Amino acid sequence: MNIMLERYNILSCKHYAELETRAAIEKLSVWDRAVHRFHHLICIVCRRYSRQVKLIEQATKQEIACEAGLNADTSQALSAESKTRIDAELKRVLDNEQRQKI
Repeated sequence: MNIMLERYNILSCKHYAELETRAAIEKLSVWDRAVHRFHHLICIVCRRYSRQVKLIEQATKQEIACEAGLNADTSQALSAESKTRIDAELKRVLDNEQRQKI
């Protein structure tokens, strides 16, 4: 049993951290998800690490939304006024481009 655990890095915090990072980017294989989950259940330090990674991801998304001038809570939705302004600006730009072609 210990040989298997060592061979597949099931108890390695370093391996857990690598899987945690990969999980944020891509979908893990069934084996990697199982190893990740098992380690998560037995290691309080890695559970804390996982929470910290999630907090950093949230903070990053909120910062990006703030820099874009969007409310972090409603970053996926635009107000009717904003939609109207964007639509008007797009029409103006397209009209100018068509006039320049003529």
